[in-house]
Amino acid sequence: MRKMAFALLVILVLVSLVLDIFIVVQLYRARQAALRLTAQAAADLAALQGETIRYTFHFQDELPIVAEVPFHEKLDVPIVAAIPISTTVSVEQTLQVPIQTLLGDITVEVPLDVDIPVAMTVPIDLSVPVEISRTVTVSATVPLNLEVPLAIPLAETPLADSLRELQGALLDLQTQIQASFP
Repeated sequence: MRKMAFALLVILVLVSLVLDIFIVVQLYRARQAALRLTAQAAADLAALQGETIRYTFHFQDELPIVAEVPFHEKLDVPIVAAIPISTTVSVEQTLQVPIQTLLGDITVEVPLDVDIPVAMTVPIDLSVPVEISRTVTVSATVPLNLEVPLAIPLAETPLADSLRELQGALLDLQTQIQASFP
């Protein structure tokens, strides 16, 4: 019975030893996989930091515009012209003409009925100041159809700091895994 117990004990020790070796091999494989995956993840995060988010923003809408636009302008309008005048001026009037005589002063009424022809050219050369002050109401609907390309480098966003921290944490984990098992 002792021999059988001893044989059973030897078998159990050998099975335990095989299971221990199996567990150690599996842990070593898991360690190697963890090292490989942390290195790959850290490299992927480093590459991701250099990437750019690209997107084309499509915008279609109608923009109503209602505004009052004031205009206030001062202009000098030059006027240069020669205006011909050809007319007859009729004068019908009675004039009172005082005459001095030896007998005294006498006033004589002289009737005047005359047509005076006027023929001339009047030159005009002047600048007229003109002030325009007006408010114009503008009311329109402007259709908008825009495509705005966006390019956002990840390195210039707050996400870059988080990616660097995550990459550092993965590298620290990789160092800890390498140091924990020879």
